[in-house]
Amino acid sequence: MPKVWLRVIVIAAPALVLLSAVGRSQAVKTIKVFSRLNSGSFLIVPVMVNRMGPYDFVLDTGSTSTMIDASLFKTVGLHQEGTTTLTSVTNRQTQATAMASEVALNGISATNVKVIAVNNFDSMVAAKLRVAGVSGREVARVHGLLGENFLDHFDLLIDNVEHSVTLDATEGLTRMYEGEQLPLSPTSNFQGTVVYHRPMVSATVMSFSRRPLHLLLDTASSSLAILSGKSTPGTSAQGGNAPSVEIATPDGKVACAAWKDQLRWGRTSVNEVGVVSCNTAAAEALDNEGSMPTHIFRQILISHANQYVVVNPVRRSSQPGDH
Repeated sequence: MPKVWLRVIVIAAPALVLLSAVGRSQAVKTIKVFSRLNSGSFLIVPVMVNRMGPYDFVLDTGSTSTMIDASLFKTVGLHQEGTTTLTSVTNRQTQATAMASEVALNGISATNVKVIAVNNFDSMVAAKLRVAGVSGREVARVHGLLGENFLDHFDLLIDNVEHSVTLDATEGLTRMYEGEQLPLSPTSNFQGTVVYHRPMVSATVMSFSRRPLHLLLDTASSSLAILSGKSTPGTSAQGGNAPSVEIATPDGKVACAAWKDQLRWGRTSVNEVGVVSCNTAAAEALDNEGSMPTHIFRQILISHANQYVVVNPVRRSSQPGDH
């Protein structure tokens, strides 16, 4: 049975439009962090919340907001200020929200960051990591998801060979690396409402669709997942010949087709990409047609500042201003 984390999440809350309240600390401009896991598709990094910690968080561009195990909510000095709805491909749940005065990763930080306290963290997050193949011992140390409402303050360079991520607040990464600049949209539309902190890209799964799919760029997705309920006429999994499987999730089993396919994204082509296409009624409530895993590339540069992505970027031989 394929190991996949079906956790495409939308945070449906009006407060998402209040971007001006969030700030970025200027003390540290650029940092490089190595994941505690040196294999697999997840990056687990040490995060401080309100100067408490560090705690292990999954680096997750697919989550609009940063989330923390509710058992740590009061420990890090958070107090409930409201609620929000988490929508995944299998269910919806209401959770408490608070504003963290500071969230930091190895000294680089953002202030006034919305944080969601996940009451049933084991079933919402930890169990899904186990389903995706992360060992129980490693999962036990994970206490949150570092979401886009923190990450999109910085440009990111994710290196899946050395299992590291570089965060940059200066645009130094974009001056250092070059390559085809693929469009990145920072927002999406959820039931008629603009949703911020949603890095959306367009790419083609060759045997599935004749047109590019609207995909969520997701550092915490274990497979290229397509929500078949969102597909349009002319789409099929390997011409309808893909094997049918049931994928176990903490919320129940989901009927899926699983196969290997060719992915085309701009001039980049990747063969033998693991794809799952899952039939779920909840797909119609989501704002994307699936998720694009970042771990299938050697490196990926995500420029939030300039709204583009470079797959397998090349280091410039000289940078502007060099003599």
